[in-house]
Amino acid sequence: MRRFFGVAVLALVLTGWAWAQAGWVATPGIGVGALRLGMTASAIEKMVTRSPRTDHQEISGKPKWIYYNEGLQVHYDDALKALQIVVDKPGIKTPEGLQVGDPSSRISALYGQAGQSHQLPTAAKMPKQYYYVFPSRGLGVQTEGDRVLLLYIFPAR
Repeated sequence: MRRFFGVAVLALVLTGWAWAQAGWVATPGIGVGALRLGMTASAIEKMVTRSPRTDHQEISGKPKWIYYNEGLQVHYDDALKALQIVVDKPGIKTPEGLQVGDPSSRISALYGQAGQSHQLPTAAKMPKQYYYVFPSRGLGVQTEGDRVLLLYIFPAR
């Protein structure tokens, strides 16, 4: 009975998480779902739930880098406005259909050659990570091994 209850709760949590992201789109240079670059932290926190993680970054009690349960991370500037939104879970796609977990080959197939790219430092036995930046779109993509790990949404330059 306990096992059934645990499985039922897990199913409800996962279903709720997927439902919350239904229709959310990671639009490069603009935002994710109803969250927009430039929104205040207080406005964003009315729409999403702060993660129970303890590695949030705050300076003098002001949010800098906050994790949210909906599969998002938000980097705030000194005015507490969203400077960058990061998608860290599958289910939220770009308008072209790219999402976390996709094969890294989809990046160039969808967006062409990155304006900038570089290998990120990793431990010797860990899969290689790369970061691809499309500055004119406001999109960054981090890969690990041959999979998309994170989508970065920032102001287009």
